Amino acid sequence: MGFFSTFISSFKRPVAAVVGMGSDSKPWTAAVGDQKTCAAIMDCTATHTAKGKVLHVVLDETDRIRQINRTSAYTRLFEKPNPMMSGYDFLYAMSWQLDEKNTALAWVDWGEGTKPKAIWPVYYNQYRLKKIVGENAWAMELTTIDGMPRLVRLEDVIILRQHYRGEGISGGNNRPIYDAITMAEASDRGLMDAIQGANRLHGYVKLKNAMLAPQSTKNNNKTLNDRIKEAAENGGIFQLDATEDFTAVAVNTWAASSAQMKDVQGNLYDYFRTPKEVVNGTANEQTMQNYYEGRIEPRWMAMAQAFTAALFTKREYEMGNRIIVSSPAATAASWATRMNILNYTRETGDLTTNERRELMGYPPVEGGDKRQISLNYVSNKNQENYQT
Repeated sequence: MGFFSTFISSFKRPVAAVVGMGSDSKPWTAAVGDQKTCAAIMDCTATHTAKGKVLHVVLDETDRIRQINRTSAYTRLFEKPNPMMSGYDFLYAMSWQLDEKNTALAWVDWGEGTKPKAIWPVYYNQYRLKKIVGENAWAMELTTIDGMPRLVRLEDVIILRQHYRGEGISGGNNRPIYDAITMAEASDRGLMDAIQGANRLHGYVKLKNAMLAPQSTKNNNKTLNDRIKEAAENGGIFQLDATEDFTAVAVNTWAASSAQMKDVQGNLYDYFRTPKEVVNGTANEQTMQNYYEGRIEPRWMAMAQAFTAALFTKREYEMGNRIIVSSPAATAASWATRMNILNYTRETGDLTTNERRELMGYPPVEGGDKRQISLNYVSNKNQENYQT
């Protein structure tokens, strides 16, 4: 299918042949997703991104929503994108991959019809673009979830990018935080080495008698270790005889100070534009609103445009068909703000019963989608009959 298709036959025609090596994706490092602070930030962003509701809408001539198609094939597609994923899983996976690799990919499986059958995220180490023989079009060579190589028309590929400088098809890289990741990992290793070293080496013993034979020294050392181990399990005190002189050893393996680690982690939070308070769940309302406006909503906008481009033909697009990603009601608002919204709109008809219930976290009820205003709470369609 695709935004750039002209005829329906074009999206049903498979890729017959390609030519040349094409262009490859940019290199990336898995260290970003493996580092614990980065992983926590990426999980936080993916979790909030996955709360978005994907809907098929139709716009009017002024680009305002004229119709919300909640039961269309496109809306339902994002409730169950493929047999292995829920809609939440799909948005989460796309967001995680976008942060880890700065390029997130998914491909649309049209089956044999004109409606999408499934959408599959592409898990890749590398992908490649190739020119289609006999056409002014490109295909992407990728590996599907079953591990098999596949050629997919580029117009059927959903592409999300960040840190994009307009060079090729891939987003940028995460090189600006490589040093911070390396420092964080080095500090973690230093702390682990310090703990392990302290547990391995307790001290040394000087024997006041004549030098023992090697085997006798080894046996004596084993006996002393057993005594230390037994003492650790039974009060922490062990005895020495008159021929032994024990000296404790302090193991000082370098590890970053608390202030240094706070600075390193701060670089990671700044890079991902995610406050620490959002990650650990202590952010206030204003911080959450800033986070959603600066981090989550732009991601939803990029997803909406990419989904629209891959799913609709040029004609369908001109008819106003769009995919949008919307937020649940007042996602970043506090309970106090939600109650104020409910009080201010109680008599205006701005919110339906179900929209008001959504603000409180309650499920919808039958008949709750009608708007009512304070003219004895009649339907807003009939309010003119009650005007005086």
